[in-house]
Amino acid sequence: MINEAFNLLFKIVDKFFEPKSSLKKTEELEKLFTIIRENHLENQKEIAEEKLFELQTGIKTNLAFAQKLKAFKEYVGGKYDWSVYRKIFLYLQENEQGKIIVNITKYQEYTANALMYFTLFIFGGGFITILLIESFIPKNIYHIIIFLYIVVSLFFLFLIYLISNDYLAMQVKKQVKKIEANRESQNDQI
Repeated sequence: MINEAFNLLFKIVDKFFEPKSSLKKTEELEKLFTIIRENHLENQKEIAEEKLFELQTGIKTNLAFAQKLKAFKEYVGGKYDWSVYRKIFLYLQENEQGKIIVNITKYQEYTANALMYFTLFIFGGGFITILLIESFIPKNIYHIIIFLYIVVSLFFLFLIYLISNDYLAMQVKKQVKKIEANRESQNDQI
């Protein structure tokens, strides 16, 4: 329940901070394929595939890592789209076997969770306090308190935006662990 509330909050905050232009991406993609066709640039296929991957996903990387990232996305399942992987790209790394893992430290997880719960406490506690003190203080002071609450709330909303990528990385890491645990339990049953 609380994870769904966080996801909804992150989606709302993302709408404010992340402008998207699918028309521009489509135009760039059409230009790229026109140049390749007109100039017969078959030797530039790898560069074109990297650019195509970047235009489709928003992730700029080399072709080898892009293919591994596609395999990782299939491994995790259809729960997350490319916008999630673009946001957590800094946390995606290759391990010794060449597979992609989500590398987020325990400190980052604890910090993100603590900040999230503290923010919820500030929002809830401040709102309840504002409702309860209305009749006990003068109106001009009450308006100042409301203004300060709005400013503090906006600050914490910005902090939530800053940790949203950490939180998404934690969710993907948890999903990967869940898949690995299911596979291990299936192997144990065989």
